[in-house]
Amino acid sequence: MVVAICDDDLRELSILRTYLEEYRTPLGEHLILDSFQNGIGLIQALKSKQYDLLIMDILMPVMTGMEAAQEIRINNDYTPIIFLTSSSEFAVESYRVRAYDYLLKPIDRKLLFSALDHISTEQTFQNDSLAIKTPKTMMIIPFSQIEVVEINNKTLQFHLSNGSIKSVNGKLSDYEDFLLQRKEFIKVHRSYIVNMNLMQSFSNQSFLSLSGLSIPISRNVLRDVKETYVSFLRDVVH
Repeated sequence: MVVAICDDDLRELSILRTYLEEYRTPLGEHLILDSFQNGIGLIQALKSKQYDLLIMDILMPVMTGMEAAQEIRINNDYTPIIFLTSSSEFAVESYRVRAYDYLLKPIDRKLLFSALDHISTEQTFQNDSLAIKTPKTMMIIPFSQIEVVEINNKTLQFHLSNGSIKSVNGKLSDYEDFLLQRKEFIKVHRSYIVNMNLMQSFSNQSFLSLSGLSIPISRNVLRDVKETYVSFLRDVVH
């Protein structure tokens, strides 16, 4: 997890850094830390670097932490923000910039670690799962369970490894870029994306999934699909 910490008080910044250097994520990983003494420096850094978490003091000169958060939220609506402050008067305002948490100084190590645990767990879950939104609900499906994604008319069908199907209205392009960022997924036809981890055989016409689905391969991409699949299997074996 890559974390930016921002506090104009060098002593408070040192204490916070010490705590964070002690912390390990639920998976045992160390945090990677960048320190800033003002919100302007943090905002500049965000133009070229992505962070998994921002921890900011609220009461800072020139630009307060709240003002920095408002500026950050213009282009970044997803990175969690934890505010640190010696006063509770900004609690309500912190929710307007969708702060993840609001911790009072002096920093309580246990409360800080608890918040970090929750954020780390949520991000790990999100990285391993696909969120599918519908007008009435949201489905969370682990990537490891998605065998095939198929577009049929205007209905997207997610074929899962247990044989079930989750259907939503939409286009394949709604999820295509996100799926294809992962090495196990490949587009084999204008209507199909498959998870190569869950294929049991390959021919010049189709893939056969572990659950028995036959997925056609377009002749236009057959050569590329074959090369990609062979390379993928080689990586899995080694």
